[in-house]
Amino acid sequence: MHIKRIMKGILVSLVVVTLVSSCTMKTKTLEPYRINIDSLSAPDTVNARTIFDVKIFGYVGPSKCYAYEKVYIYTTTLNEIVIEAWGKYTYVGDPCADEIVMLNQTVETSVSTPGVYTIKALNSNLGYLTKTLVAK
Repeated sequence: MHIKRIMKGILVSLVVVTLVSSCTMKTKTLEPYRINIDSLSAPDTVNARTIFDVKIFGYVGPSKCYAYEKVYIYTTTLNEIVIEAWGKYTYVGDPCADEIVMLNQTVETSVSTPGVYTIKALNSNLGYLTKTLVAK
């Protein structure tokens, strides 16, 4: 009698484990990546200490799993305004909608002192797009 209860408990446990493990668990993947900036638009001349817009364009990804996330802008001691765009690949187990996602963002920045600056937008692992900017 006691063995029947043990066997019944083992059988119930096996059935529960089988049911739980047979369900597909959706895996979630989040991966940041750098977006190559294809082109940019910025004024030729600005006033120092005044915010101005820089528009950046590029290819984000082939599906809705890819999205623009953020941009980093910093000014170097060589009067370079460096721009890096970052995206995020998100997969949660379901197929992503096929749709080409493009970068079309406007970012704000400023320079603190008058001078000639070079805007450098990261385009690939080794290259930059450049544009000269004069701050008065």
